[in-house]
Amino acid sequence: MILSIERRLYEAQRYTGVERHSGEGSESYLAEVERRHPRVLLLDGGRGTGKTSVLLTLVDRWHGWSRSGVAETATYRERVAQIRQNSKFTPGEHDFDIPAHVRVVGILDFDPLPPEMPLVAGIMQAWRPLAERYDELSGRLADCDDEGDTLMDLWHRLFRVAAVGWTAISKDSGLIEQVLDREEQVQDWQRLDKQWRKFVDEVIGLGKCLKGAHKLADQPVFVIMIDDVDLQVGRIRELLPALRLLYHPKVVFLVAADRRHMVDMLKLDFLGQQNVIATRQLREDALQVSERDRWAGDLARSSFQKVFPLRNRWYLRPLSLRELLEFPEASANLRTVLNESPLSRSGSDPSKTLAVGDYLHTMGIAADDIGDLPPVMTYRTAHQIFHQVSSHNVPPSGSLEAIRQMLGASDADDLVRTTERGGRGHIVEYRLIGELAALFRPDFVEPISGQADIVLSARPEFIYRRDPSSNAILMTGNSDNVLNFTAALAAVSMRDDGYGVTASGLRWDVRLALAWTRVRLFDRVHQDPNLDLAFQWRFQEHPSPKRLLEWTREWARFVHDLHASTEQRLDRIAYAWIYYHLRNLGASMDGVPEPFSDEFNTSDAWTAILQAEPQTGTAVERARWRTQTLPLLARPEIGLHPDVQERLLQFVGEDPDFALGLWDHRRRLVTDAILAAADEARVPAEEAEDSARVARAIEVFERRHRDIYRVDSPWFRSVEVHVQQSRGDALPAGSS
Repeated sequence: MILSIERRLYEAQRYTGVERHSGEGSESYLAEVERRHPRVLLLDGGRGTGKTSVLLTLVDRWHGWSRSGVAETATYRERVAQIRQNSKFTPGEHDFDIPAHVRVVGILDFDPLPPEMPLVAGIMQAWRPLAERYDELSGRLADCDDEGDTLMDLWHRLFRVAAVGWTAISKDSGLIEQVLDREEQVQDWQRLDKQWRKFVDEVIGLGKCLKGAHKLADQPVFVIMIDDVDLQVGRIRELLPALRLLYHPKVVFLVAADRRHMVDMLKLDFLGQQNVIATRQLREDALQVSERDRWAGDLARSSFQKVFPLRNRWYLRPLSLRELLEFPEASANLRTVLNESPLSRSGSDPSKTLAVGDYLHTMGIAADDIGDLPPVMTYRTAHQIFHQVSSHNVPPSGSLEAIRQMLGASDADDLVRTTERGGRGHIVEYRLIGELAALFRPDFVEPISGQADIVLSARPEFIYRRDPSSNAILMTGNSDNVLNFTAALAAVSMRDDGYGVTASGLRWDVRLALAWTRVRLFDRVHQDPNLDLAFQWRFQEHPSPKRLLEWTREWARFVHDLHASTEQRLDRIAYAWIYYHLRNLGASMDGVPEPFSDEFNTSDAWTAILQAEPQTGTAVERARWRTQTLPLLARPEIGLHPDVQERLLQFVGEDPDFALGLWDHRRRLVTDAILAAADEARVPAEEAEDSARVARAIEVFERRHRDIYRVDSPWFRSVEVHVQQSRGDALPAGSS
């Protein structure tokens, strides 16, 4: 971000002045076309995201580092070289340089700005120390001696116009005095931009004559920083015209503000002016009215865009999980603090060999690679937490406090508790109650019939519901102080992977993730509700949020490459699901063709992949791969081709008890599909567990399979027939 900002300052250095276009023989009293170089920059971000820290870093960099030779050190150059390798960053000419031509005139803090002081006057006031100092220094230089106006003379005239040019004319004086005062005020206002440019030109000319550290570069650029714009909402409307009025090609304004807040305040300002004209009084929420108003929104956005072009905006968001753990620097950060945690751990998962900080850091890397998880906390909060835990000399109290603050943020005192369990280490109690569930958003849709599609996704979405009767909160629609989704996911992951966290009141479910089949259930015979059922492709092991994010990162590459592959797409999806699932479960894939191999759909490839076995879990859990996970993927409602279904069912024996387990599991999964479909459609799930409704749905799935392929489904022959014969039930009409 800093390097990108400095590119604009190098552009300003190269820009020579205002372009004026006049017709041949034009007179000076006639208007001229003027083209201005955009020189207002915006640091955009909410409260606490570090905007002020960036401003102070830039001041230190331009005034200190540029003279200290920091840019020549190996550490600095290595860091810049690392940034240049980022695929999202385009290398530039001056990346390794610290601009020595930049001078920060002042930082105008909006917060303490006197309410009655015109903003233009406040900006002028920032120049006074520089003008005084340059006048003082220039008195020692004979070649700069001039009997004309000093910088302070020019500054006083500017400040007088700025201070009174926007104030009301006193009505206590006579009419003639009021007219003369108004005439002078208008003339001053019209001349202000020219006087302003003359003043800045004089500053530059004088500064070039100075000696030593005070001497300006040949093409200097002055920066005026304006901070905390959000804290005086009534002045935002005044700020925009002031930035446009005070134009000089060598003066750049760097503004720190929240763009969304600025636009909303501008909407209210324009709406208020309209209401004054119409003599209306609002009787409802003003922001909601401004959203519906015909003009307020357009005027606000247009005013903002005139001052802040898109290329001159940089967005600071709160810290992601990875960024939080890497704060404040690589050698000493919250990750290293958490690694000293005395939390008790349980289980035999290999991932538990990681220290707590490293464990969460790998989760943060996976989340950042996917790029869809919300941030955890603001820069300011992270800064305060690090200094707080550092005062504990880190282990063990400091690391426990860091975990508590990271999971609970501003609600840490109510949401998270830490306790010691005798000699068994410490426990963190995460007290959120309700349900947290994965409900991914579609990335890729492969039609399998007019009534069903296979949906692939690598775009995480999560929902939270406090109780079954309450509305779900969506991660993407999450507003501040409602739920910190990333912290909640981290807490559930630490609980499920045995990292000393308890969360007995919070249920974690995976409704839709990575792959599912969407089926239109409406059937004229049974008059079932018109609802797209969502059949999750079952996982061998119920993943923690961390493992799900890691699996998503790898699955995303397959989904991306699948767009360019059109041959045997349905079989390739089924093969890839098994392939990546096995890899995630630690299976050896030696001799197993990859999903985009030309040989992936041969008998040898399927034999090889179906012989591979998971390496995680107990022997009983590993056996479930062939007795449950693969057979359940062969249900006709999943939509795979019959030859693939046959392969997946090859391990199913003729034991009626074994078939009964799959038969019962299928019916529970239909219920889950109804629940997932209702969540996806944002409607209540009615009669999801009604056995008659489930039976009707299964009959529809089997009949559709017969209509398409003219034979009973392999699942029907391997499972349904055995169970129905053992129970003495009649086979459905139309089955062979």
